[in-house]
Amino acid sequence: DDDDSLSEHALFRGVFWAFSQSIQGFQHCRPLIVVDTKDLGGRYKMKLMVASGVDAVNEHFPLAFAVTKEGTVDSWRWFLSRIREKVTQRKGLCLISSPHPDIVSVVNEPESQWKELWAYHVFCLNHLSSQIHDVFQDHSLSSLVDKAGSTIKTEEFDSYMKEMKEKNLEAWKWLDQFPPHHWA
Repeated sequence: DDDDSLSEHALFRGVFWAFSQSIQGFQHCRPLIVVDTKDLGGRYKMKLMVASGVDAVNEHFPLAFAVTKEGTVDSWRWFLSRIREKVTQRKGLCLISSPHPDIVSVVNEPESQWKELWAYHVFCLNHLSSQIHDVFQDHSLSSLVDKAGSTIKTEEFDSYMKEMKEKNLEAWKWLDQFPPHHWA
């Protein structure tokens, strides 16, 4: 049977969905989108990609979802372009993500609609402090990142960064690869 031979060679690439209520409701949300992934367990190892907005009372507002085989440059390009195509064409959005190289690569592509003036890409402070903890195994470093990223005073930011540099030069260098205006 021809159907059996086709199913033997079928390949799952991904599925994207966004509910019309979310698309319509996003017009009334703050102009920002947070994207992240979650590993899905089970027989087939997949990634759940999630995009959410933030409403007027700072609650997450679900926008779009995708399931893909892996989180690669291609899957991020596909997911972010589907958001622009299906969910919003709004200019001036703030895109918040982890500083993952695949996401940064897609955002910085010449035809990307996720860089200035279409959007402003920044990094999630929680992801950044978690990553510095994972890399350097030091809770005090992630605490300094949280403090530096949360302050609105330049002097305090500089003080936290100086303290980090004195405590662990390699951690300071690692964090210095990310421009402060992208995370603080």
